[in-house]
Amino acid sequence: MEAAELIRKAKAEGRNALTEAESKEVLKGYGVPVVPESIAATPDEAVAAAEKIGFPVVLKGLGTKLTHKTERGLVRLNLNDPGAVRRAAAQVASTAGADLEGILIQPMLSGRREFVAGLFHDAQFGPVVMFGLGGIFTEALDDVVFRIAPLDQRHAGEMLEELRAKKLLGPFRGEQAVSSEPLVQTLVGLSRIGLELPDVTEVDINPLLVSPEGRVTAVDALIILGTRPPAKTPYPPIDPRAIAMFFYPRSIAFVGASGTLGKWGYRLFCNVAAGGFEGPIYLVNPKGGEIAGRTVFKSVAEIPGPSIWLS
Repeated sequence: MEAAELIRKAKAEGRNALTEAESKEVLKGYGVPVVPESIAATPDEAVAAAEKIGFPVVLKGLGTKLTHKTERGLVRLNLNDPGAVRRAAAQVASTAGADLEGILIQPMLSGRREFVAGLFHDAQFGPVVMFGLGGIFTEALDDVVFRIAPLDQRHAGEMLEELRAKKLLGPFRGEQAVSSEPLVQTLVGLSRIGLELPDVTEVDINPLLVSPEGRVTAVDALIILGTRPPAKTPYPPIDPRAIAMFFYPRSIAFVGASGTLGKWGYRLFCNVAAGGFEGPIYLVNPKGGEIAGRTVFKSVAEIPGPSIWLS
């Protein structure tokens, strides 16, 4: 099913999020390397799917209301035989209750490096793509970088280089360097989603798991739907002629002028005078008197003729 159709179906059902399986289907269409998986309706189907994928497998509860499966105890890892799958399916069904709409079966992938990628909508800047350390380190270390959509491959590559922990992208403790192409495709794909699917307000891919051979796989994902906030009304452009007086003044008044060396009221006046300004320069200070041989006016109202003042 195409992304737009999946989203229309979800919104027609009153949902504000796609299921994990639906989210991955959308992401796959945008070049994100998602994990292969099967959806089962019963424990027997779950066992058959696991045997087809090959043990060990991961089993997850699937449902439109099950967006935080780990917190609800609906994820079972490293299931090595049909009996383990059948027991896990029964336990997940019991825990999820009426919220369960299916059982998701995935291969059990290994990897010590995890990254996160995502998309959110900023009221001022529009779609923003995010990349950083994933898993439990996402919030703990806050090592993330951002780019405003649209992104091309060059911009996506720059995001990888800006990560503080970018050494994890290279060879790591006997494991091969991360294949950068899938990461770049993922970030560019998120940018496209932000521009092409206006009903998508947020995407969370966590983790992007890296195998010892450097392969990148999105093993979990969530797409949030909603109405994006309207863009802020930009300020109207200003006619350069309306502010020309600030850059080409006929005269200048320094309010708060000072005769004390080092103070801004002295330094600004001296810089302008020494810079060859050809118009009249007026000094203003409630104490009056003179500074550098120039009369100091006690208020702007005492300055003769038109003037522009800077405070």
